[in-house]
Amino acid sequence: MPKVVRSEIIHFQPDEPLFAGWGLDYPPDRPDDSLDLDLNFDGVLDINFKGKVESSFDSFTYGNTQVLGRPPGYQGGGIYQIPLRENDLIEQNVSLDWWYATDVGWGTGSNGNLFNSYQQLGQTVQGIGFWRDDTTVGGSSEGYLGVQFEISGNIHYGWIYIRAGGNNGFVDEWAYESTPNNGIVAGAIPEPSSVILFMLGAIGTWTLRRRKNR
Repeated sequence: MPKVVRSEIIHFQPDEPLFAGWGLDYPPDRPDDSLDLDLNFDGVLDINFKGKVESSFDSFTYGNTQVLGRPPGYQGGGIYQIPLRENDLIEQNVSLDWWYATDVGWGTGSNGNLFNSYQQLGQTVQGIGFWRDDTTVGGSSEGYLGVQFEISGNIHYGWIYIRAGGNNGFVDEWAYESTPNNGIVAGAIPEPSSVILFMLGAIGTWTLRRRKNR
């Protein structure tokens, strides 16, 4: 587990981006290429990223983890996750000056939280979700995902940098505020002179644990 000296931000960037592919929800005969992340390396999974057969890419949260976005258009749906910009403040009450809507907040859903989805309609493909690569309507295929998760029962805020494709994606890096309830700026990392990471154990056991086939 990393130890932090004279810094409140803990940052991790793997040597290579972490791939998130299709998950086991359906069809059940495919391997589980979804990605589980334990953000603070305490042995408790916080969030999962997986693609689905209809070309959607989603997050699924564990425990009390929540993601930042807009509420869905139907009851029981997950959050439509927003790709944050660098220097956006991630905290309990989020206010985004550049965002055109005001109903931004924290949430999650058992059916997943949407990054993007592409549906064939006749001769055209329709995209929904704010992470689709469609700059004409304000969409973006990459950005910072705001997350809140628990460490020892306390809420911590963080960001995950994600590149979302059709039904897969990559996690490049992430960071979180080590002080409970303190906000964090998207893209913020510790000053190199103020943080020392002591790496204990195998790095592969820190970065992710893949969900086993059911």
